Amino acid sequence: MNVSHRRSAHPAPFLAVSLALFAAACRPAALQSVDQAIHVRRGGDVIAAGRAAAVNDSVPGDVMAAAADIHFSGDAGGDLLGGAGNLELAGRVGGSLRAAGGNVRMATDVLRNVTVAGGNVVLERSGHVHGNAYFAGGTIRLEGAVDQLVRAAGTEVILNGPVGGDVHVESERLRVGPDAVIDGDLRYRLKKGNTANIDPGARITGQVIALPPVTTGIGDRLLHILRLLGFLVAGTVFVAMLPRATAVAETRLRARPGASFGLGLAWLILVPIAVLVLAITVIGLPLALLNIALYLVFVYLARAVVAVWLGRLMLQRRVAADRTGLTLSFLAGGGVLLLLGLIPWIGALITVVACLFGLGAIALALSGATQEPGTAHRPEHPTVGPMEV
Repeated sequence: MNVSHRRSAHPAPFLAVSLALFAAACRPAALQSVDQAIHVRRGGDVIAAGRAAAVNDSVPGDVMAAAADIHFSGDAGGDLLGGAGNLELAGRVGGSLRAAGGNVRMATDVLRNVTVAGGNVVLERSGHVHGNAYFAGGTIRLEGAVDQLVRAAGTEVILNGPVGGDVHVESERLRVGPDAVIDGDLRYRLKKGNTANIDPGARITGQVIALPPVTTGIGDRLLHILRLLGFLVAGTVFVAMLPRATAVAETRLRARPGASFGLGLAWLILVPIAVLVLAITVIGLPLALLNIALYLVFVYLARAVVAVWLGRLMLQRRVAADRTGLTLSFLAGGGVLLLLGLIPWIGALITVVACLFGLGAIALALSGATQEPGTAHRPEHPTVGPMEV
């Protein structure tokens, strides 16, 4: 399959047309190295990507960032959407804050809701959420103020700040500190055998309700592990059979992470709607069934592109960009995704995010909108950098 020059050769015309329409919304802007931070302004919004992304000024609209490290200390009039290994968030957000990463620290004044997932999530004392707060991750520490309800799911949850509504916790361990003030009920569900550690100085206006623990059987865990291993096998076959297509998609992901995420989200939502419309007609029903089958295959294997990107990042230049090198990169990155997928609660979120990035990269590869792989490091063919989305 030559994804760069023969888009018409794709076996599903409907998906090809859909991808072409999505890709038409993106057009190349200035060219620069992906090692540099990329900031694209469109209207009142800011899109940032690269190794490190920093937004420190006033933005009238939304801020969307995808990078290894994100630093925000500005003033966003709209929403803040971020995905990174490390996020340091301060400043003010006039809308809602949605973020996912390995470490997320928030000293932010958020006027609406907060939804955050991460390995380590901290709402610092200077942070203030004026709406609802939803957290998922490994360790979740809440010391700042939340005006309305809090829902938290993680390995360990620590509450030590004021909450203006109910609190619902599902975790292995729960600790309520002396500075906690909950103007509502505290409901919690812990791992079987664990009890909540509630400091006598904590003030809880409503009831404290311990919900019955939920135990996961060995059979369920084994089935989950087998599903993850099945992806590793299927992804290896995919990469080995289509090395060129995989290399093109991985290059698109590396060059345009923000566009990949946005396009993947659009594809995930809009394609099923379009297929449903197509299925309404008797003539279009067979084509709709074919396209939904191909769509499900793409959704399942999209993470393979992210696994290859992650593996090449880990192995650096120690493997070539040929069939063998791509397969080794997939196994290295796929192993990491497999382990992350085993983390309670956050594993499912990581899987969804990886799927979105992979779907968008495949869409960009099918569109042929950027350069051929292998030209990124040649002076006369610089790597495609920022895109207007």
